[in-house]
Amino acid sequence: MPPEYYDHTQVDLNKQSFDIWALGVSLFCIAFGFLPFQIKDTLEPIPDNWEIKWSEVDNMYNYNIKLKSFINNILTFDHHSRPDINDIL
Repeated sequence: MPPEYYDHTQVDLNKQSFDIWALGVSLFCIAFGFLPFQIKDTLEPIPDNWEIKWSEVDNMYNYNIKLKSFINNILTFDHHSRPDINDIL
């Protein structure tokens, strides 16, 4: 689930931003074979300071820097700043 799902103070949730987040997680998994975030408990809210595990990727893969930028952009924590489908296409 995207970070905004866990923030119960937000009332203007955009379901498209959920799909964009899922796309980013899926692309990361397809490209690198593991989840971009360390998840200890599925009920634990995602903290704002979580970072994508790029250090693990850097040590294991030779990837295109544009791919990293693309995935980073999609996995933006602030759903208002996350690209929409038209930006991605």
